Amino acid sequence: MAIKGGEGDKGERGRQGQGIKGQEFKYFTDLSFSFHQLEAPVTGEGALAFERRNSMKSFFTLELAIEFYQISKDLKMPSHLKDQFLRACSSVSLNLSEGSAKPTKADRRKFYFVALGSMRECQCILRLHGQANPLIMQRADFLGACVYLLCQAMK
Repeated sequence: MAIKGGEGDKGERGRQGQGIKGQEFKYFTDLSFSFHQLEAPVTGEGALAFERRNSMKSFFTLELAIEFYQISKDLKMPSHLKDQFLRACSSVSLNLSEGSAKPTKADRRKFYFVALGSMRECQCILRLHGQANPLIMQRADFLGACVYLLCQAMK
């Protein structure tokens, strides 16, 4: 597996080197590469397994949570509610993401239940505010149902 260097205005950063067992890699001085630049193994089943383990694109509930955060961050509400709301919204996505990387079902379950608690907090803040767009309320309810089902699947 090789790590590709990012390209900027000054060309490629880092330098070539020999990795373990002759694998190519680059040294990075500023850690400005993204994990999407990692190449998957190119062999049949290995490539499919790598893609399944490392692709967040197929995690529907996480994609919904990210979308919910994006449409919610521009809501107008009092600062004390907005701050708490944005932290809870980001917590949903972050806990779903972190939980999906855990090796055991029990570990995943713990993070998914924290995400569910954060989602319920978002829904409550929207109700406290009372001025939320019905579309946002509908999306919050749908995302809450998806996180709930994910938690139930972990029992």
